[in-house]
Amino acid sequence: DRGAKGPAVAPAVAWAPLLGVAAVKASVHLALAARYGFHRDELYYLVCGRHLAWGYVDHPPVTAFVARFVETLAGPSLVALRAVPALLGAVLVVLAGLMAREMGARRWGQVLAGVAVLAAPAFLITNHLFQTVVFDQVAWAAATLLVLRLLRTGDERLWLAVGAVAGLGLLAKYTVALFGLGLVAGLVLTRRRRQLLSPWLWAGGAVALVIFLPNLLWQVAHGWPSLEFVRNNNARVAEELSAGALLGIQAAFVGVVSLPLFAAGIAFLFGRRGERFRPVGWIWLAVTALLLVLGGKPYYAAPSWPSILAAGAVLAEGVAERRAWRRLRVAVPALLLLGALPLLWVVLPVLPRETFARNQDKLPHQELHEQFGWEDLAAQVAAVHRALPEPERRRAEVMTESYGEAAALTILAPRYGLPRVTSAHNSFAFWGPPDTDVVIAVAWSDRRLRSAFGEVEEVARITNSLGIKNQSSSQTIYVCRRPLRPWPELWRELRFYV
Repeated sequence: DRGAKGPAVAPAVAWAPLLGVAAVKASVHLALAARYGFHRDELYYLVCGRHLAWGYVDHPPVTAFVARFVETLAGPSLVALRAVPALLGAVLVVLAGLMAREMGARRWGQVLAGVAVLAAPAFLITNHLFQTVVFDQVAWAAATLLVLRLLRTGDERLWLAVGAVAGLGLLAKYTVALFGLGLVAGLVLTRRRRQLLSPWLWAGGAVALVIFLPNLLWQVAHGWPSLEFVRNNNARVAEELSAGALLGIQAAFVGVVSLPLFAAGIAFLFGRRGERFRPVGWIWLAVTALLLVLGGKPYYAAPSWPSILAAGAVLAEGVAERRAWRRLRVAVPALLLLGALPLLWVVLPVLPRETFARNQDKLPHQELHEQFGWEDLAAQVAAVHRALPEPERRRAEVMTESYGEAAALTILAPRYGLPRVTSAHNSFAFWGPPDTDVVIAVAWSDRRLRSAFGEVEEVARITNSLGIKNQSSSQTIYVCRRPLRPWPELWRELRFYV
C-alpha cells in the first residue's frame, strides 16, 4: 500500500537487557508480596477455585483455575498466589519490547518500551495483585504482538494464533472483547481493511469462539448472569466518573513522566512512518472512546497502553540516534524510573503497616486498604458465634452482604472455628443460602435484614487493629432470627450482581 512503510526484517531481539528489566520488575513485586495481606478479590478467587466451573458471575474461569492450582501446590499462600502476577508482569515487559521490535525498534528502543511498562503506575498496581486484569494485560499484549507481526510481514496465517490468544484471553476476562472491537475498528478505518476479507481472519475468529465456547454455554445455562453484572457495574461507574475524570485517571495510570512517550506513540501510529501499524493505534482510541460513551472503569483500556508506549519508544529511538540528542539514551530510561520512585509508596506496599495506617487518607485508591483487617474480622465473628446460646451456636451460619467478607471468612474459618459462610453477592449466590433460622449477618444494611427476618439484633461494629478505613471497617455484625419466608424465596430477593 502507498505510504505503508515498515521493516521487512525485524531487528534482533535485545534479550539480555529486556530479560534484565523483566527480572527487576518481578523481583520488586515478589519482595513486596507478603508485606500486607490478602486483597478481598484474591480471597474470592481462592474460594472460586474451590468451586470449579466454566464460569462465574463476575469473571470467566481461568483465574479460579489458576488459584486452585496454586492452592493445591502451596495452600492459601499469599506469596505463592502473588508470584503469578509478578511473573506475568515480567512477561508484559518482554512483550512490550517485542512489540517495539516489530515496529522497527532496535536494542535501545526495545529496552525503553520495557522500562516504560515497568514504571507505569497502572502496571505497578495491578501486577502486585492476583486478579483477572493481569491475565487480561498479557492476553492483549500477546495478541497485539501477533497483529503487529502480521501487519509487518503480511502473513495472514497469524490470524489463527491471534484467535487462539483472544479465545484464551476471553476465558480470563471478558474485556478482551474490547480488543476485538478495537481491532475491527482499526482495520475498517485504515488501508488494512482488506484483511476483513481474509479467510484466515475468519478462521481465527472461529478458533476464538471454540475456545470460549465452554464459558458461553455456561452463561446460557445460568441465564447470562455476567451480563447483569456488567450492566450494573458500568452503571455505577458511569455515575461516579465524568469523561474528564476518566481521561485524567488514565493519564495518571500511564504516569506523568511517561506521557510524552505515550504521546510520541500516538504520533508514530497516526503518522506516515507508522502507517502500516495504524490499526493498533485505533485499538486504543476506539476502546477509550467506547468507555467514554458507554461507561467503564478507566483501567479497562490499560492493556492497550504497552503497544502505545512501544510505538513511542520507536519514535524516541529515532530522535536519540541523532548526534545532538544521544544523551537521551541514558537520560530517558533513567527519567522514567526516577519518575516512578515517588509513587511507589502510593501504588505498592512499601510503607510499614503502622506508617501506612497513619497516612492512609493521602492515598488515591483503595487497593492497599483492602489488604487489612481480615484476621480481625474473623476473630470478631468467631466471638459473636461463641457468645450465642449453645442450641443456637450449633445451628448458626454466617451470611455476609459482600463477596469480600464471605471469602475472607471462608478461608479463615478452620483457624477460627467458624460455621458455614454464605453470601448473596455475585458467585457466592450460586453456592446456596443458609439452611438455618439463626444467622450471623456481617456488613449488611439494617433495612435489608429487617425485610428478611423477624428479629434483627445488632451485636458488634467491625473494627481492625490499625484503624484502616476500607469496605469492611465500621460495618455492623448482627444476629438474625426467624426468617420471614422460605430460604429459596429470600435468596432470590437478597442476591445481587455488581
